[in-house]
Formats: sequence, structure tokens, C-alpha cells
Amino acid sequence: MKYKKEANGYAEISHFKQFFKYSILSSVLIRLLQITFYGSLACAAPDCGAVTPVQIQNTKLTEQEMKDIKRLKENCYRLLCEKYKKHSQAAQFLKEQAADGSWKDIDYADQNRSGWDPSKHLYRLRWMAAAWNDPKASLYHNERLGNGIKKGIDFWTKEKRIATNWWWNEIFVPMTSGHIFILANDLLQEEQWLKKILPCLEQAKFNYSAQNRIWCATGVLYRGILTLDPALISGASKEFIAEIGYAKMNEGVRVDASYHAHGPQLQFGNYGLSYMESISELILYFSGTKWALKEIDSYRDFVINGMNWILWKDVMDLSAMGRQLNKDQQIIKNKFVRSCLARLAKADPAYADAYKKIPYGNKMFFKSDFMVHRTKHFYASCRANSLRVGTVETCINSDNLLGRYLADGMIQVMRTGKEYLNIAGCWSWTRLPGTTLPDTPRYTEEESRKHGLVQAGGVVPKVSHDVDYRWEGESTFTGGVSDGRKYGAMIYTMDIDRIKANKAVFFANDIIIALGSGIDSTSPFAVATTVEQSLRNGEIQTGDNWYFHNGIGYSGKNMKLFTGLRKGDWEPIWGGYKEPQPDEKDIFQLTIEHGTGVQNGTYEYAIYPDTTAEKMPEMIQSSYQVLENSRTLQAVKLKDGTVMAVFHKPGRLGDFTTDSPGVFIIGKKQIYAADPAQKKRIFNVTLKNKSYKLALPGGQFAGSTVSTAL
Repeated sequence: MKYKKEANGYAEISHFKQFFKYSILSSVLIRLLQITFYGSLACAAPDCGAVTPVQIQNTKLTEQEMKDIKRLKENCYRLLCEKYKKHSQAAQFLKEQAADGSWKDIDYADQNRSGWDPSKHLYRLRWMAAAWNDPKASLYHNERLGNGIKKGIDFWTKEKRIATNWWWNEIFVPMTSGHIFILANDLLQEEQWLKKILPCLEQAKFNYSAQNRIWCATGVLYRGILTLDPALISGASKEFIAEIGYAKMNEGVRVDASYHAHGPQLQFGNYGLSYMESISELILYFSGTKWALKEIDSYRDFVINGMNWILWKDVMDLSAMGRQLNKDQQIIKNKFVRSCLARLAKADPAYADAYKKIPYGNKMFFKSDFMVHRTKHFYASCRANSLRVGTVETCINSDNLLGRYLADGMIQVMRTGKEYLNIAGCWSWTRLPGTTLPDTPRYTEEESRKHGLVQAGGVVPKVSHDVDYRWEGESTFTGGVSDGRKYGAMIYTMDIDRIKANKAVFFANDIIIALGSGIDSTSPFAVATTVEQSLRNGEIQTGDNWYFHNGIGYSGKNMKLFTGLRKGDWEPIWGGYKEPQPDEKDIFQLTIEHGTGVQNGTYEYAIYPDTTAEKMPEMIQSSYQVLENSRTLQAVKLKDGTVMAVFHKPGRLGDFTTDSPGVFIIGKKQIYAADPAQKKRIFNVTLKNKSYKLALPGGQFAGSTVSTAL
């Protein structure tokens, strides 16, 4: 598949105070990082960064340049030692290694794009190199281990191994080769070893954008360190600095603290996760050198006000992860972020509380069509798409072949964090929670080939919903308004696969209300709105138009319950699975069936994430009132008098009027507003015959919330 290329740019937004809440003097930060870094890593061997004569490629180095490169190399060594200190498998790898340096269980001819089998060879050499230079390891400077590392390098470098996925060639191979050489540097002193591994390092070039750009530059950085080339190191440093800023265009950190990759696509849990790791490591790499990274305000904002928001209990929000939703990834990625946050809290002690703090409130990621609502009792999110924001990619490396609808208004509600844990293999992917979808069939390999769904390398996805891959969304009126604390309202105007609908979601601290209007379908497949599809956990209680399950209540008319064991397969979830991965889960599912040929359909339901079955009748009677649910207006009133409304056209709601379409929170003391179309600059509204003019931001802040006091 080809990507639509667009220019990258970076914004300096020092005039917006909210983005500098966590800013401190860079020199202080770098010094604190240095102190913490050297105080916490204990596995450094003597002279780990020694510059040996055989590695000197540039004899014109100044004394300061030699000093900086030596320091940089030492920093890399120490951090890699810490990162790969759990190398218990190194002895087993050595035992199973063949005489020629290979391993029999690795398919060196494999061309799987997600899980390229030959990569295991370099992974194993890296663990072996880490064990070689760890004084606490039983194999520390073991002769057999040293010979095994050398034989492994010999085997790999005898021929150039090329994957069909460029990522392995241009990023993984040079970066991992650099890790191996730095970790086992004192073993590989002879000039022949640098010459052998240099072609692997040279596979990295300055290229691409966002996290791919950082990875490529890191490969070049390792080459600069090992060949003592300050020009390469300086070039890499410039690439890193260019990515530490708010991106004006489609990729990188956005001004709302979200992260985009592969175009304007939310990618917290894969590329964003790697970005978080890479920059934290690069800060430490360059500590104490002339290349020290000094401006990291946007990075800190991304970590604290972005990544930290999508973690709940022991998991990462599945809808924020992007692709690669394979087994246990929600737990693995959560642990990874938590460890990074803990490291940053120590390295940046002036803001330790901010890194450790669990955020609560409502946050609209207006650059990503994504809203998160958090209280002390539950987590909820809604993900959508628009002409500005892409959907979840479903065609890269045979990953996520069923994920066509993951960004079509999906709502996730969690109390324990286990509600959707490892559910992906058994999900009904046309009945995702919060969505209004046709029951699109899955294609066989033969049908996929017939529709032309052939990927790079001639790979044909075995299972897919897709006829046309969705690189961009379709909606022109999608966005949300947030007071930052108790309330948030989001609208997604859906138009996909012959289904149209206005999907509004209203978040409060004790209830989530979902309204759908203008549902029109010419799809031949049955349409349904899914209230919930989660793992079943215990008893299901029911009453008059309500259900209660797993500590969460659901109310609405015409809800249909499905529960029981559902069989599934993980193979279409992640391209790295080469064989079927059958699974079975006990499912709890509530849907509102619309059928086929629906015209001007509607739905209304509410979710109560913090109640009991006994309180459900009372909650239904007193918690909210639907004021209107039509093609032009969707509005609710909460029990405290707060009104949340989506105006699809200018209009009136009681004593409130607006001259423009928009989404509003109307409280007793404040009005909050946002333009989902991100085009207007002024809202003229009236409340109780008093006029208010709301100036809306443009540029990078278009679509964000504004407010006025009453």
C-alpha cells in the first residue's frame, strides 16, 4: 500500500500557557537526569566506553569531540545494560546454537511482515551480548558465550538478509546491530568485527517522519558512535530535535498531547509508545555532551497529559492502541508506560508528582476525535474519525484485519480494567461497543483475492471486512466539548458502508448517555447499535428496560441480550501469527437491532458505571432527561440542571439559541462550546435573552473548547 505524503512542520506555541504547566529550566532537567541516570545503573564494566584505535575512522577529532563521543558511548552502554539486564535465556540460546552460529528453530527464509522470523537471530545475540558484559551474570566474559556471539555475527553477516517489510531492514537490523556491538564492545575489539557489522549499521539512513524518523536516526547515531563520526552524531541529533515539538501537520506530537503516525491517525499504543521510550533514552544518551537535548516541553506534555490518560488499572485502553492488538498487549503496554513514568519521576523530580498522578476529569483530544472520561470509579472513552483524522489502519503487514470499524464511535467503559482484556480474538467486530454498524461478512482468502486485496509481497489477507481500505475518515462534523472536569459531549456524524447516523455521547461523573438519530441504511446487511460487548463476569440482573452486569448498569428500550461462549481466532488480529490461534471467551453483549432498510432510525441508551442493581429503577427515573433526539438537535438535561447539546444546524433549545452548528455544555455559571467542523471563528449565542460572543480558536487549536462565564 502507498501512503499519502504530506509535509511535516512544527509549531512553537509558547504563547499558550496551558502547554507549559510542566515546563522547567532545561539545564536543571538535564543535570537531574544525569545524576539519576548514573546513580541508578549499576552494571557498568570498567572502561565500557573506551575508544580503541581500531575504531577511529576520523583522525581529525578534537579532544572535546573525543570526550563527547566517549561520554555518549558510555551513556549508551549503561542504559542498554539496564534495559537488557534480564538475560536469563542467554545460556539456553548458547546451548541451542548450531556450530555455524545459527539456530535450527529459526526460519531464515521467512518473509512474514509483522513477525519476521530471522529477527530472532539478532534478538538472541543482543541478550547474549548483555549477559557477556554483566558482572552479575553467570556467563560474564564466558569464553564459550563470546565465541557464540562471534559465530552468530559471522553467520548473519555472510549474506545480506532482506525482509519484504522495510522496517526490519532500515530500522531493526541497524539498531539491534548497534546494541550488540556496544554491549559486547570489549569482545569485538579487532577491526574485522567493526567491518563485518558496518554494512548492517549502514542500512539506516535519515528518512521518514515521526517515530520512524527517530528510529532511523538512532541507527545512524550508533554508526556515528562506533566509527567516531561527529557529523553523523550531529545529524542524528538534529533529526531528534526536529521531532521534539508540536507537529503542525499530520505526524508526531499534536497540540492536544495525542500522537499521530502514518498520517493523521491516533497511535498512542504503538508508535506513541515507542516515541515515549526513545526520547527518554535519548535524553540520557546525550546527557553531559554538547548534543544534550534541551527543549522537551512538548514531550513532557505528551507523557503527562496524553499517554498517562489512556491507562486504567493494569491495562491500556484498547481503542487508543492503534493496531497490533495481539494477546496480552493491553497489559504489556500498560506496564511499559508505567515503567517509563516511574523512570521519568526519578529523573525529573521537580515534576515527580505530575508523572505519578492519576488523572481524573474529562479530556477531549480535539486533534484526534477522541474523548476520555475518568473518575475514581470508572474509565470511559469514545473514538471516532473525520476527514481530518484517519481511522484505525487495517492493512499494514496483515495486522488488524477485522478492525475496519474500531474508530466509528466505539465506546469503552471499564471499572476493573478486565472488561475487554484479551477479548479481541473473540469479538464480534461488527458489533463493537458504542457503534452502529452493518453486519458486514468476512471475506475468505479467495474472496479477498477477487476484490484485489493483495498486499506487499503478494500476501492475501485470509480474513477481512475491507473492500476499500480507509486511510481517511468520512465525517465533516465530528468533535467534542469538555469542561475538563465533570462533563464532556462528543458527536460523530457517521457515513460509511451505506450507513449514515448522527451519534452523540454525553459523559458525566455518574452516567454516560448515547443518542442516535438520522440512521439511514441502504446496506444489504442488518444494522445494529451495540450498547456493550465485553467479557462476562458473573451474574446478569435485569428489569424493565435495564440490565446490570459486572458493576455497570445499562438502560434503554429494545435492548437484546446475547451471552455465552463465543469461539474466535487471533490470527487475523496480528500478522505475526502464522497459524490459527483459536480462542473461546464468555461474552456479555447488548444490542439495539435496527434491521435492514432502516430510515430515520433512532436509539437512546444510558450506561451507569457506578451503581447497583437495586438503584437502577431510581437512576433511570431521575438521572437525566432527553430534550430532543432529531436530525437537527440532540440534547440531554442532567439531574443537576446541566444541559449538553449537539446542534447540527443553528437553532433553539428552550431559552438557548445559537447561530451556528456546534456542541455545547450549558451550566449554571458557564457555557462551554466547540465547533466539530473546525471552521467557525465566532459563535453568537443567547441564554435567557442575554447575548454572548464566543471567539473560537483557529490553526492548530481549531476544534478546541472555549467558554464564557454567565
